[in-house]
Order: sequence, then C-alpha cells, then structure tokens
Amino acid sequence: MTTSKRPTATTTDPGIAAPSHEYSHNIGPGDPILLRDRYLTEQRSFTLLDTTARAELGRDPDERGSSWSPAMSILVWFTLSAVVMVLPNIFGSGTAASSLAIASAGVALFAVGAAIGQLDSRGAMRSGTRLLLIGGAAVLLVFVLGHLAAASTAG
Repeated sequence: MTTSKRPTATTTDPGIAAPSHEYSHNIGPGDPILLRDRYLTEQRSFTLLDTTARAELGRDPDERGSSWSPAMSILVWFTLSAVVMVLPNIFGSGTAASSLAIASAGVALFAVGAAIGQLDSRGAMRSGTRLLLIGGAAVLLVFVLGHLAAASTAG
C-alpha cells in the first residue's frame, strides 16, 4: 500500500506538483481571490433573482413600472372601503344601519384577507380570518379610546 504525499509549500520532491498560487498564500479581507469569489457569488444571486422574477412573476426586473397604477389602485380600494362603511348609514339610521355597516366591514375585511391569501398561497381562510381579527381589534381599540376620550371631556 502506498501513501500519497500531499503537496505543501516546502515540498521538494520533483514528482509532486508545487502548490498553485491560489492556495499558497494567506487569505485576508482584501484578498483578490476572496473578492472575486464574493463577486461571483453575488452575481449568481442576482441572476437567480432575475430568473425567478421572469419565470414566476412574468416581470422583467430591468423594466421600471409606472407609479400611477399602484396609486390609482390604492385610491379605488380606499374609496370602496369607505363606501362599504358609509352606504348603510345613507339608506338607514340607528342601530340597524350601524350593525349593517359593521357586518359589511367585517365581510370586506375577510374578503380582502382571503384574496391576499390566494395570491401568496397561504390559504384563503387563514388569511381572511387573520385580517378580520386584526381589523376587529383595531375597531375595538378605537371604540374604547373614543369612549374614554368622551368620558374625560364630559366631566
């Protein structure tokens, strides 16, 4: 059984190759080889992100989109959400209108959460329920703070 010699910096045996420059020096933070490897790794990461964006999202990462489309979308959704809350009070009044407004807001919150869940593959029921609970907690908090503010200004 023969044992093979590993090349080292002090090897003088003519049958063993001398170590290459790449492995014969100490690697430090400013080392050109380390910098090259880091650059190549980053380039591969950017290439992977670009490929994923093109394949899964159908978008070209180099192409800038218009900011008008998201702005108009937000305007439409805020307007629709306001209409959902105000519409029952326009056609009715009192407890029935308020109850209908709260119920329609709950349905709208659940529907938006379910749509988000479908888009990001988390599940419609889970995301819809989550948004309904978060929105309900926010409404409850505002309701309690309103009553506390009214009580402190009345006395």
